[in-house]
Amino acid sequence: MREARRGRRTLAAAVVLACAAAGTVVSAGGAGAALRPFRGTGTEPGAPSTTAPGTDDTDDETAGSEAPGTVSAEESERLADLVSGEDERLVDIKVAVTSLGVSAPKVPYRVRSAGGYTLVLTARRSPYTINDLRRLAPQTFVPLEDGSYLLREHLLVDAGATLSLAPQKATTIRLASSGRGFVSIVNDGGRLRLLGRASAPLTITSWDETLRRVDPQTADGRAYIRSRGQTVVRHATLKNLGFWSGRTGGLSISFPDRPQTGADIDVADTKERTTGSTSTNRLTTVLPTGGLPAEETSLEAVGAEVSDSLVEGNAFGLFVSAASGVKITNVTIRRSTVSGLVLHRSVTSAQVQQVRVEGSGLDGVVVTKGVEGTTLSQVEARGNRRDGIRLDGSPLASGPSASGQSMRSFGGNVVATSTVADNGRTGIRVVGGANVRVITNSVTGGPQGIVVDEGAEAVVVEGNRVGGAATNGIHVRGSAGVEVRGNAVDGSPTGLRLSDATAEIADNTVSGATLHAVTLVGAVAGTTVTDNRLSGSGTTAVDVVRAAQDADPVVEDNDLSGWEVTLTKDSLLSTVMHPMTLLWIGIGILMLLTLPLGKRRTGMPTPYPTGPSSPASIADIEDAQRRALEAAGVLAPVTTPAAAPAPQRERVLEPAGARRTAAPHRIASAPASAPAASPAASPAAGPAGGSPLHPDYVEAYYGTGDPPPPPRARHGRSRGRPDGYDEGHRVIDLTAVEPTVSAGELADWVRRLEAGR
Repeated sequence: MREARRGRRTLAAAVVLACAAAGTVVSAGGAGAALRPFRGTGTEPGAPSTTAPGTDDTDDETAGSEAPGTVSAEESERLADLVSGEDERLVDIKVAVTSLGVSAPKVPYRVRSAGGYTLVLTARRSPYTINDLRRLAPQTFVPLEDGSYLLREHLLVDAGATLSLAPQKATTIRLASSGRGFVSIVNDGGRLRLLGRASAPLTITSWDETLRRVDPQTADGRAYIRSRGQTVVRHATLKNLGFWSGRTGGLSISFPDRPQTGADIDVADTKERTTGSTSTNRLTTVLPTGGLPAEETSLEAVGAEVSDSLVEGNAFGLFVSAASGVKITNVTIRRSTVSGLVLHRSVTSAQVQQVRVEGSGLDGVVVTKGVEGTTLSQVEARGNRRDGIRLDGSPLASGPSASGQSMRSFGGNVVATSTVADNGRTGIRVVGGANVRVITNSVTGGPQGIVVDEGAEAVVVEGNRVGGAATNGIHVRGSAGVEVRGNAVDGSPTGLRLSDATAEIADNTVSGATLHAVTLVGAVAGTTVTDNRLSGSGTTAVDVVRAAQDADPVVEDNDLSGWEVTLTKDSLLSTVMHPMTLLWIGIGILMLLTLPLGKRRTGMPTPYPTGPSSPASIADIEDAQRRALEAAGVLAPVTTPAAAPAPQRERVLEPAGARRTAAPHRIASAPASAPAASPAASPAAGPAGGSPLHPDYVEAYYGTGDPPPPPRARHGRSRGRPDGYDEGHRVIDLTAVEPTVSAGELADWVRRLEAGR
């Protein structure tokens, strides 16, 4: 399928090139074919819309790009396909020329592909201007009533060509962009110059003709500017451009002077150069013989420059990669969907000065892996969702990889005299890398002020003012050889924190700390904390309790005269949140929860004898019991002094639902060998002709004194039986008793009890 599509494109390009050789500009549909405008706008051929914007109630300056993290997997797949489609379109343009085996045309030409029409500006010595675009593309570069222009097809600046948009008055160029398609301006090896002036600024923005406003959506792609060559942007405003990737993110700049690898290969590098006017190096040009040309402006010596400009509402505000000597000065970047300013891979010797980045969806300024020798000065990063300024010098690979990248760290970057405030995670963050300097900056607000972590080495944090960080003013973790000198930290619970790192902490001033001025945690061997002025209140000024036992950091010559040892809210919270404290709190809560269960179980009968505390009272109870039963004829009198046989069972039972007496009642059972009285001699005997009471079933509660009469008989575990008896024995509840009872009444009660069984 792809090969067939490639073949059709080649055939169409052949017709284009044949006509281009004759000096005409036609569509890829064939010689003399009618030119059709950008297909994504829905405008019929020959009827361009020239209505000025702003005629309805819609705010054309409002951006509506989706916030990071809200894109579904399906949407991300569609956006990735759009980026790949753009890459394919640019490659196909080159293939359409080189596959014919002829030299590239010397006049502009147009290619039609799946992505729409692309007007290719070929090499020539004079730059292409706005007037040239109106002449070359009268139906796709349309003037509007308010003096602005609407571009409805892609522009490609080929090697050796220069597109210079330098209006004489304030001018706006709107790039068609909607759900049906979008256009782009791509510089592929040529020169792109967006040259407004203070008195005549240039504005480039996306434009949805249907909504009559800037394109608020990025989910279906959006117009963008991409430059792989010399790029100069001055006094320009770029609004609501770009989608998804860095190279299609809004304004993307790369200035390659090296072979491209991996994802950097967006367009085939095997180009057919234009005879007599192309360049093999960014500043090398082949010229005809004869007199030397007059010196052009100083722009020829500029690699990439963005100055005195505003970038607002882009996906990536400004994305720079594979460039050397980039200068970004006096630029404001606002409300980027992803990050504001991104220096990405193979950027060297970049100068970023007086740049203000605010309200980014992720980070304000990002210096990624592979960037070296970059200086950020007088940068202002405010209100970004994550980090204000992030410098990542980590290696591109941790071992053998598909791309074969080096394992070395990157560095040599500097952040100086910058203002960072109220960012969502960290003010300035250094991730890995080496030889990074963070000096004389002002950092306020946010959870943490300055963070150095993930294996950074030889980092200098010096002369910074950090105020109002919610947790740590300066935090160094997992790094080595860090110098923290001459900083002033105010109003943070912990001024300086060191976690599993080695650092020299000296000559710093910490004030207003409410937990610790300096905290050392974990493996901090080789760390020194000296000559610091520490003030505030908390349990300790320098906390080394959580340092490893063999760390032995050097803590000396610090001025603690301004430190007040108190149990503050923060120190109390730190104590409460300590793991051991939480463990004991959990144990206490568990005991409180199980206490009601223990109380309920104390009212249950127990089979274990406890007995009265006095042995004499036990003997009295047993004698009174025996005398009463002997008098009733239930037990035979003891005639021999022989020791009484051991009872068959003996237990203590507690009356159900009754108040416990001071001394538990002992239950004694008559031995099975005791003789029973005859029925005539004892009322305890059974009915006439019946059996006498069996002594195994005679059990009773006894208190002190004479045995009381039982008012009722019951069992605590009736199991549904109406008589309340268990299968093995009877329980007689004697809790509510009369003062006295006769032996006959007791025997009669026992007899009735036996008869009921």
